[in-house]
Amino acid sequence: MSTFLKWLFKDIGHVLPALVVLGLVRQKQDEKGWLLISWALIGFAMIMTVTHKETRFITFLAPVMGILAVEGVSLIVDGIEKALELAGRPIKPWKKAITIGLALLLLIPVGGNAFVLKERWNITGKYDSHVLRYASEHYPGERLLVSPYLYTMAGFYYPGAKVEMILYRKDVEKKISEGYYDVIIHKDPNTYLNILKSGNYELVKEFYNGKFKIFIRKNLGAN
Repeated sequence: MSTFLKWLFKDIGHVLPALVVLGLVRQKQDEKGWLLISWALIGFAMIMTVTHKETRFITFLAPVMGILAVEGVSLIVDGIEKALELAGRPIKPWKKAITIGLALLLLIPVGGNAFVLKERWNITGKYDSHVLRYASEHYPGERLLVSPYLYTMAGFYYPGAKVEMILYRKDVEKKISEGYYDVIIHKDPNTYLNILKSGNYELVKEFYNGKFKIFIRKNLGAN
């Protein structure tokens, strides 16, 4: 859960989640309150039960997050109102304007994070596609081993080939040691695999400062 929250804060920032938490605090124990609380908490708990997690899974909670964020802004305004009333400076005539102004002010960091996320998603898969296209054009093969992030797209660029995912298991290492795969495409190769040590493969191409590496079976060209 801590890892997922770290990813989430990176993608949407801290302001929006903070407003959502404040919105939860503001809820009353009535039908509306329990609906919003259960929607947010049970929905989040369901995401946590999934083995593979991505921050985009939070999308189906977007409506309740929006509602709770508004409630969070209202809670902040209520606090400001009470503080000013204690100081003898009531804000009732200006409460609506202050609420709107505060909401717009808080939207600036939220919007900034949204823009950064959009730009990041615009290039997601761009480098993967480039590497797979190059590999398919220069190194054809019938049996491929690729990193998990490349698994789905590899089937598109190598139609009809048998594509397997890099998993750090004994059976995968055994196949590598036997020279079973024709082409191996490794993304972010920071974990040990016996590709070169097996003696069956050679590194033929690197992309983006070693972020992607393409290995082919040594006798592939002779087949």
